Amino acid sequence: MKTKLITLIICFTLSIVSFAQVKLSGSVLDSQQHPIDFAEVLLLNQEEKLIQHTYSDETGTFTFENIIADSYTLRVNNLGIKQYETDITLTQDLILAPMVIQNDKILDEIVVSAQAKVFERKVDRTIFNIEQSVHANNSNAKDLLKLTPGLKVDKDQISLIGKNSMQVMINDKMLPLTGEELINYLNTIPSEMIQKIEIISTPPAKYEASGNSGLINIVLKQAKHNAWNNQISAGFEATDKALWKVSDVFNYSKDKVTLSTSINASTGYKQEIGKMNLYYPTETWNTIYRETEQKKDLSGSFQLDYQATPKTGFGFQYRGNTNEQKTRDNNQVDVNNAVDNLLKTIDTKGKSSPDFNNHSFNLNLTHKFDTVGTKLNLDLDYFNYRVNKSRVFNTKTATVDNLVNNDQYSQTTGDQKIDNYSAKIDFEQPLSWVNLSYGAKVSFVKTINNANSFNFLPNTEILNTLQTDHFIYKENIQAAYISATKSIGKKWETQIGLRVESTQTTGESIASQAKEKTNYTKLFPTLYVSYKINEENNISLSANRRINRPSFWQLNPFRWYINEYNYVTGDPNLKPTYVNAVNIAYTFKNKLFINASYSKVTDLASQYPSIDTTNHIQILKQGNIFNAENTNLSITHIFDTWYWLNSQNTISAFYNASQLIQDVNLETSNGMGYYFNSNNTIQLNTDKTFQAQVDFWYQSKLNNGNWKLKPMYGLNLGLKYAMLDKKLNVSAYMNDILRTSHLRAQATADGVKQQYNMYNDNRYFTLGLSYSFGNSKIKVTERQGSNKDIINRK
Repeated sequence: MKTKLITLIICFTLSIVSFAQVKLSGSVLDSQQHPIDFAEVLLLNQEEKLIQHTYSDETGTFTFENIIADSYTLRVNNLGIKQYETDITLTQDLILAPMVIQNDKILDEIVVSAQAKVFERKVDRTIFNIEQSVHANNSNAKDLLKLTPGLKVDKDQISLIGKNSMQVMINDKMLPLTGEELINYLNTIPSEMIQKIEIISTPPAKYEASGNSGLINIVLKQAKHNAWNNQISAGFEATDKALWKVSDVFNYSKDKVTLSTSINASTGYKQEIGKMNLYYPTETWNTIYRETEQKKDLSGSFQLDYQATPKTGFGFQYRGNTNEQKTRDNNQVDVNNAVDNLLKTIDTKGKSSPDFNNHSFNLNLTHKFDTVGTKLNLDLDYFNYRVNKSRVFNTKTATVDNLVNNDQYSQTTGDQKIDNYSAKIDFEQPLSWVNLSYGAKVSFVKTINNANSFNFLPNTEILNTLQTDHFIYKENIQAAYISATKSIGKKWETQIGLRVESTQTTGESIASQAKEKTNYTKLFPTLYVSYKINEENNISLSANRRINRPSFWQLNPFRWYINEYNYVTGDPNLKPTYVNAVNIAYTFKNKLFINASYSKVTDLASQYPSIDTTNHIQILKQGNIFNAENTNLSITHIFDTWYWLNSQNTISAFYNASQLIQDVNLETSNGMGYYFNSNNTIQLNTDKTFQAQVDFWYQSKLNNGNWKLKPMYGLNLGLKYAMLDKKLNVSAYMNDILRTSHLRAQATADGVKQQYNMYNDNRYFTLGLSYSFGNSKIKVTERQGSNKDIINRK
């Protein structure tokens, strides 16, 4: 471990020292004196060995830094073909005259060989390029989000380290799921279908206002025009158990038609292990929990796009998934007295058989009105989600003499149905003085939850009416937005937007005959201002207001029992959470990024423990119990001076402060924390067909609301090797090698201290194999597909 840390420190030191060395810059133009972007520029020594390489930007400019004074060959490749070469001698910083490339010939069969970096950092977002990583095969969207720098993925939430939850989009379309349902859905999207993941810190007004800490956009691969290809993948994941995965992705595009299909299957086991200690006034309850899950998952997608005219295109997409699970759990509690003598043992064994399935349908239309960029996008969507749960458990209580004095059988069943209909229209209209975007959206959601609880006596099944309910929740949202972007001179860029959302909800419990209604309209402004100090320095300011509506499962008042002493329940009276945030960002040479942010959260909805100290019952409830503030400073540096190494290193320091706003007996915890991660892609040969991935992260102790989290860290290693002209790829990856990423937390509720230690099979080894074939020769530029699904709250 010390060696790894020393290596990371050396990378930082070398990157700083290297700023004082010789710099070479220039520009690439075509025969019409227009800049050429993404031209590959190579710097070779006299032995024709590659020293550095880069790509020209949108202005045609390129720069080499940290060069030792010597003689070199400068070569420019465009569209994979050598277009320019010259010999130079460097003794000091040098700016070359523009290099003009004659690009008049038509190149019919060209493959663009430029390769994006695995991790990129831009002013408003972080980008994880999946195609270039060792995770391109044998993984899924949830696992990839776990590996994305700065993100934390729990069993029922995705959040930024030190901040609150985030919403998820697929190809810019919001998912109407959150919580455990969102995690289940992300498990169905294989890595073979994903091009990149974007973490958007300050989304513009065109996006839904949901998500306390910004948005995650998962961008799927698109078919290349006038080409077809097929990718077959198979993988194996080993923990204490084994999991197998297979997938096939087919893409076809010819003239006006683009077709994409996929089918994916997995089967195997996962395991979760945990410990919990509850310190009652006169007793200590020590719990050991183990759950083994066997699952079978089948998912698929179908997308068809038709470009009817040069200006108008239509699209249809379907995505579906079915998941069957069988789970066995064992929950053993040792009850000790004040002097740590065993009083009794409570042993609960359970079996669950949840089944999940979901289907989404999308129709879309794209129309361009003119050649200056005025266009219309229309989406019509339907999404449904179904889950059926059943859990049977047996609780035995035995004294220290193994005398059983309580033997109880119970069963809990529940099914949930979610139906979502939505329509969205977006316009983009460039004007002579400003670029406008505006649009509207309507969404209608209905969820139906049925829950039953049974107690078993000899030869008798008794319905427990006190724990049985039928809960119906409806939510309608109407939204409209307008956003304006304007450049002022050559240095200033501004964007201002306003979104208005009107929401009506109804929650009805049949058992209690209670009905809750809400009706509210809120404004969500956004502001972005950027100032280009010079070619190397940029500073920006952004501010916005966002909302986080309760997840559907948080609103359900039904009790879901773990055993007779522990259960989870929701609250139909939960209110939305609101966040006001401001961020200041500084960028130097697109290599150094400094961000300072502040956010204020009101009515934070949170799960919190409530303890019945008399009957020793622990309840996990939902409530708007906090107001919170978060201050964050992060520094990211990208070290890519050497062609064989791309190292992205980030350190964040933050302060969390929470204030209770409800009458609950909890101890709140405020304080500092910090987070560090280093993601390193190492090219092991000059052809870049053999690469290694070395990632390390560390999270300090963290106080957040009523929870105190202990430090945790992880080290991950991976290899990827491409053969047969990169058509055959083999990858191997080891996650959490040191088995140090387990969650250790502490909270105090109703005077009872609670300690948790959870480990969710984070240490695993994967081996993946994929083979691609087809006509992959690009004859024209690649066209982005028009639209996709829409799904993100539950």
